[in-house]
Amino acid sequence: MARRYRVLGVAAALLPVTVVQAAPAKPPVVKLVPPPAPPPPIIAAPPAPPVPRQVDRGPIPQPAPAPSGPVDPKADKARRNAIFADLPICRNAGELKDWMVQNKFDACNRLLGQPFDPSQTWLRRDELLQHRALALLNLPGGQKDALATLDAGDALAAERPDPLWDTSGRIGNLMLRAYAHNGLGERDKALKIVDEIRTARPWSMSVVAAADALEGTFTGDLAALARRLEQRERIDPDVTRFLVFLYLMQGEHAKSSAAAERMSLVDPRLSGGWTLRGDSGAKDELAERLRYDCIKAYVASALGDEDKAKAHFAAARQAIGEYVGPDLALITDQTRKPSRSQLKAYEQRKIDAADLGEMVDEWSRLTVQRRTLVEASLPDLIKQLGQFKHKGDLVPGVVEQLDHFGKTHSGPEGADAKLLAADLLQRVLGDVIRLQPRELGARLPRIETLDQIPKLASTASKWLFSDGSGYSQSKEGDGEVRTVRYESLVGSRSLVEEMGLLAIANYARQEGKDAFVILSDRTIARTTTMYGYYGGGGTTTDSGFESQFRVRLVDSQALPADLAAQRDRVITVAEVEQSLKPRYDTYQARKEAEAAARKAAKEAARKRG
Repeated sequence: MARRYRVLGVAAALLPVTVVQAAPAKPPVVKLVPPPAPPPPIIAAPPAPPVPRQVDRGPIPQPAPAPSGPVDPKADKARRNAIFADLPICRNAGELKDWMVQNKFDACNRLLGQPFDPSQTWLRRDELLQHRALALLNLPGGQKDALATLDAGDALAAERPDPLWDTSGRIGNLMLRAYAHNGLGERDKALKIVDEIRTARPWSMSVVAAADALEGTFTGDLAALARRLEQRERIDPDVTRFLVFLYLMQGEHAKSSAAAERMSLVDPRLSGGWTLRGDSGAKDELAERLRYDCIKAYVASALGDEDKAKAHFAAARQAIGEYVGPDLALITDQTRKPSRSQLKAYEQRKIDAADLGEMVDEWSRLTVQRRTLVEASLPDLIKQLGQFKHKGDLVPGVVEQLDHFGKTHSGPEGADAKLLAADLLQRVLGDVIRLQPRELGARLPRIETLDQIPKLASTASKWLFSDGSGYSQSKEGDGEVRTVRYESLVGSRSLVEEMGLLAIANYARQEGKDAFVILSDRTIARTTTMYGYYGGGGTTTDSGFESQFRVRLVDSQALPADLAAQRDRVITVAEVEQSLKPRYDTYQARKEAEAAARKAAKEAARKRG
C-alpha cells in the first residue's frame, strides 16, 4: 500500500475535555514577581529511560563440530528438518508479538549451535546473531546481552570482509546497537550511531527513514524531526504530506502552506499484472484529498487570505460533486438505463458524499471559529470542539486552535489551553515518532549477497533471459512526468531504491536532461500467489521488492516556472552516478571475475578428466 502518514485517526474520546475552574480568588496583593518561565515545547524530549535490570540469558551457543565419520542418513535428515523449521522463526523480521519473542530467541540459539559452514549462505551465522540480538531487545533486560551478541556478529564479519555486509548487515547491527545503548541510558552514544547509519547509505530512503525513526524515538524532538524530514524530502517526497500536518499543529502556517503546495497526492503507476493489496478505494482517496484541501483553507485563513480559503473549500465541495456524478434517476433513455449495480453504487456514493461533505462543513466551521477566539472562553471553545462529529479528521486544526487560544489569552485559561494542545499532540504523534522494539525487525536492511546484484538494464532488454530484475517506465501525457520503476526478485529494499535512482538518471541522459525532481515515491514488498487449476487455496511466495518513482526530468539550468522556487528538490544525474555507480560497477566486476574463475576451474577439471 502507498505510504500515508495517517495521524488523523484519533478516537473521539480525545474530546471533549473537561476544564475545572477554581473559585474566584481574593483581590491580589500588588507586588513585584519574576517574569513567567517560557512555555514548554509542544513535545519535550523524553527523560532518559531508567536502566532496566539486566538479565543474563546465557552465553552465545558455539557451533557444534562437524561430523568426522560416516553420517547416519536418518539423523542427518532429522537435523536438517529441525534447521528448516527453526529458520523462519529465528529470521522473522515482521512485527513481533509477545508470544513470538522467546520462540525466536530459542530458535536462533538452536541454529547457532549447529555446525558452521561458511559455504551455506542460507545459514549465515552473522545473520543469526543479528536476529538473536533483536530477540534480546524484545526481552526484559536484554540490552547488554544484545550488545555482546552484536559484537560477536561484527567480529565474525571482520574475519571475512565484504563490502556488501558493510552496507546491509552492518547497518542492521548499528540500528540494534543504537537501540540497546539508548535502553541503557546512553542516549548520546545512541545518537552518534544514528548519524553513522544516516550517512552509510544516504540514497536509500528506507535506511535514512530508519535513522530518522530511531532519532525520534530517542529524543522525541519534533523540531529536529521536522528538520530531518525536510532533508529527506528530496529523495522521499511523501514525507511532505506529514510535514503539512506537523507544521500546522506547531502553528507554523507559512511552512504548512508551502509544504502543501510542494506535495503531490498522485502515486506512481503500478506495473502491469500487479495489484496493490489494501489499496485505498475511491472514497478513501477523495477523503485524503479533502483533508488537505481543508487544511489549505484553514491555513490560508490563519494567514489572512480569506479569498484563498474560500477557493479551497469550494474546490473540496466540487470534488465531492464530481465523485457522486450525475443523478442516474434522471436518465430516461431506455438504451442508457443504468443497471441495478450502477444504481446501488450511485446511492452508496451519495451516502459517502454526505459524510465527506459534513467533514468539509466542520472544517469550515472550525476555520470561522478561529477568527472569534479573542471573545471566547476556554470552556466555550472546548464545548464547541466537542460537538464536531469528525474529530479525528479535524485534529490538526483542533491542536492548532487550542495552542492559538493559549497564545492569545493570558492567565490560567491560556496556560490550560496550551497544556491541552500539548497533551493532544502527544497522544496524536507519540506513537508516530517512537519506534517500539517489536517494530525493529521490519526496519533492518536485508543482508545482501553478490548474486543478488543485477546489471542495470531495462526489463524489456531481458525479456528472453530475465533474472527478475530491471527497470521500466510509463509516461504521462507528453512524457514530461513519468513513473520509473525498478524491480528485483532477490535484491534488498535498499538495492531497488538505489537502482531506481540510477534508472531515472539513465532515462534523463537518454533525453538530454541533466537532473530530475521526484514528485512521489513508494517501495513495495511483492508476493505472488499461485492457485490450483480449480481455484481454492493458493501458495504465496516472496517476489522481492519494487521501487516506483513519479518524476519530472528537467534541465537544472532552466527549471520550469513552477519548480523555480524548489531548486532544493532537484537531483542531478551527475551526483547520483558519482555516488552510486562506482559501487555497483565494483560488484559487477567481482561477479564477472568469480564467474570467469569458476569457468576456468571447470575447464581445467575437464581437461584433467
